Amino acid sequence: MNTNPSDGEFGRQGAKGPIVPKTAAEALRPEAGTPPPSKRSRASRSQVVVFLNFFLSVAILIVLASGAALYFGMQAFVEPGPSANGDTFMIKPNTGVQEIADQLERRSLISDARIFRLGVRATGNESALKAGEYAIKPHASMRDIMELFKSGKSVMYSLTIPEGLTVEQALQRVAEQEALTGDMPASLPPEGSIATDTLRFTRGATRQQMIDKLVADQKKLVEDVWSHRAPDLPIANVDDFVTLASIVEKETGRSDERSRVAAVFLNRLAKGMRLQSDPTIIYGLFGGKGKP
Repeated sequence: MNTNPSDGEFGRQGAKGPIVPKTAAEALRPEAGTPPPSKRSRASRSQVVVFLNFFLSVAILIVLASGAALYFGMQAFVEPGPSANGDTFMIKPNTGVQEIADQLERRSLISDARIFRLGVRATGNESALKAGEYAIKPHASMRDIMELFKSGKSVMYSLTIPEGLTVEQALQRVAEQEALTGDMPASLPPEGSIATDTLRFTRGATRQQMIDKLVADQKKLVEDVWSHRAPDLPIANVDDFVTLASIVEKETGRSDERSRVAAVFLNRLAKGMRLQSDPTIIYGLFGGKGKP
């Protein structure tokens, strides 16, 4: 039995095939690796990578630009406005946010109409702005203006009808109030049918509304007083009561004297005497226009 190791090694090598002798240079040369991909597949992969990189870069830039715009927009929305003196601003019914913003910018009450419009929409207040006339304070921010328009706190005007005026004089005051709109009635209400009062209203109210309010208030007052009259008064009807009250009102401007003046006139009427009151003579001479 042959136990020579070389014989066994030789047998294994012989099974693999003949040994081909190599030179020293060939033995030291590295073996060939996996061949590189073709030029076409490498170029295709490069285009995809470039596109993805470009898309990612654009997306990042958009996010950064949007964040910066949002930040500076919010700052501009709450910072003091450009108006040094403030002003009044009128919102007509059914006016959109874009038109409101454009008007505010044209009048230099805000710095940028786009920021105001986007701020109103971002806060969900696009349909919350109310029609009316508003007093905008100096350097009011866009947010302050938005909140003011949401509140509906319009500028209030006053119409005062003092005591002692005739109907014609009272209606002249209504006609001269520039904040009111609409025409005056074609005919005057009866003398004594207008209340002496101060009415508060917003711009755009009509003159007819003011007159109707004054007439209704006077009617209510007269009916209330007449229903509580003394049973033995020498006055035939409510119209005579209003006439006598008007005479007393013109006779003295002091409210603490009117009860005594009224008592004097009632005593004269009960005795069938003349009133002998100057206001009756003046009205007879000048009528509803009053003493010149």
